[in-house]
Formats: sequence, C-alpha cells, structure tokens
Amino acid sequence: MKLINRKNVAVGELNIQFGHRTYRDPADGSERVSQTFYAECGYNGKRYAVPLNTDDPALAMHRIHELGERILAGKGAKPVKLTIIDLARRYLAYQTSMSRAETTLTKYEYVLATFGAWANTNFNKAVGKFTEGDFWNWHRSVSAAYGKKTAYDRAIIIKQMFKWAVNKEKLLPSNPVSGATMRKPAPNEQPVFSPDQISKLLVAADPHFKPILAVAAYAGLRFGEVRDLTWDMVYLPGDGPGHLVIRLGGCGDTTKTGRVRRMPPWFRRSHGTRFGDFFRREPIFAGLSPGSLKRLKLRRNLKHQEISYALAEYPCAYYFDCPPSVGQRV
Repeated sequence: MKLINRKNVAVGELNIQFGHRTYRDPADGSERVSQTFYAECGYNGKRYAVPLNTDDPALAMHRIHELGERILAGKGAKPVKLTIIDLARRYLAYQTSMSRAETTLTKYEYVLATFGAWANTNFNKAVGKFTEGDFWNWHRSVSAAYGKKTAYDRAIIIKQMFKWAVNKEKLLPSNPVSGATMRKPAPNEQPVFSPDQISKLLVAADPHFKPILAVAAYAGLRFGEVRDLTWDMVYLPGDGPGHLVIRLGGCGDTTKTGRVRRMPPWFRRSHGTRFGDFFRREPIFAGLSPGSLKRLKLRRNLKHQEISYALAEYPCAYYFDCPPSVGQRV
C-alpha cells in the first residue's frame, strides 16, 4: 500500500507504519491523497492493511496500538461491522466486475439474495459474529426445502464468499466456515427422451424447429451448442457418417466444460427422413446467423411442444440442458 508521509510506530515486537493512502480519482484519473490515516504491517508471514477511519493523529495512534495488541494476541484485524446483506452485495459486485457469464451471475444473485433473506430472519447480527454453527443451520434449512444437492451447490458459493472476505478483502480476521467440510452428493439420475417421444416431437415440430430438435436429441448437444453450431464444425463425407466438432456453446469462446469434443450425428430414420439430410438440405437452422438463435426462443418452442403433447414428466428443456451420454442416446 502506498502511503504519503509514512511514519513508524513500535508496538511490542511489531513495527507498524501509518500515513495517508493515495488513490485515483475516478472522475479524471488524477492521484489523490486520503484525508484519513491508514496503517500496515507484517507479522508471522501475514500482511495487514487497515483503515484507521480518522484524520486525528492522536486517535490514529490509539487505534494503531489497539491493532498491534490484537495482532500480537493472534486476533488480527478487528471484524468490520457489516451485515450478511452488506457482505453479499459486495461479493456480488466483485463477481460482476470479473465479467462472469450472465447465467453465472444470475445464479450468484439468487443464492446470495436467499442467503441474505435467511440471515434477516435467523441471524440478525454483524457478519463478524457468524459461526460455523450458523452456517450449518442455514445449510439444513436449504437441504430440507430443496434437497442435498441444491444445498451443496449453494453452500459452495457461500463458502467462497467468506473466503473472499477474509483472504482478498480483509473484511474478517478469520474464516468462520473454513472447517465446514461437505461431501458432494451423488448426481441425480438424468432423464432421457424415449424413441417414441422423440418421434412425436419431430412429427409435431414445424420445418424450422425440426432440425433444431433433431440435432439436440440425436447429437446430444446443449442449448448453447445448438445455437453456436456453424458449418465449419460439420463433417459429413460422402463415404462415411461423419461427425460434429463441438467447440462453442458455453461462456466465451469455448464449451460449457471448456473441452472440445467430437459427436457422431447418430443417423436414424424419423418418419422417412434421415437425420443427416437436415444438414445437406438446409442451411444451419433455416439461415439463422451463428449466435442469433436465443436460448429463450428455444425454451419457448420446447414449452409449446411440451404443453401440446405432454411427452414426459420432466420439462422438455431439461433434456437439452443436460444432454445424454452416448450409451443413453435414443
């Protein structure tokens, strides 16, 4: 930390430095100097940088000695008086600044909002008083309402938030949930369309939507992968079945898992038309430019098919969010 008019203060074996911190004015980018004092020091391999929240030299000196005594006692910096809601808002702002995918930010926003709502009812204290016991109370409430897998997924985000608050932002002296170990639940059984259900979907689908359904079902692609499929990913030689090279469909210029994979198109006859014919007869998805086919539009079409034909107990969209493995493909 860059300090102006830096001075040293000895507190026991500690050498604490304090002064005025520099910062960049967001309006014009010029370097400014804070009116209040900041302090920093190192001890036992850890670095402490603490705002003293005063411009009075005498009061700053008093707080420096308090800080030194806490560090020597193993307590570190005094916990910031934040609520769970305050911490959640800061963490969400941090994740937003990291340019996360829209779906990822939506998940973070929902999980943090529900965690804050629980805290308003069950933990109306400063975040510095949050304990591992409070974490497990919240975890049990989520598990009872939504199941173990959902509770595990949400708990990962909450644990990441507390780790960020301690290690990166120095908002807490220690991580209250660092010892809260969890065993990842077994994945849920993945539903898969039957051949009869796929046949009904293809019969009912309009000419524009039929190849979209066929690609998603027979090639095992996710929504984003169907949306971003381009001709240079399609290999259909005349002397063999060919394959699809799936390189896009997730966040950024990659797939959801970050891996490129080859998928056989699994040629099947569906009411007299081979799946492979869709590629040869039509431009990809009726001439839509890559990326212009939106996920929401796909969901609305699938919802229409689901309401009209009631093909399965699970929503149709689920099958194409979680594509089946080769052994399960119909």
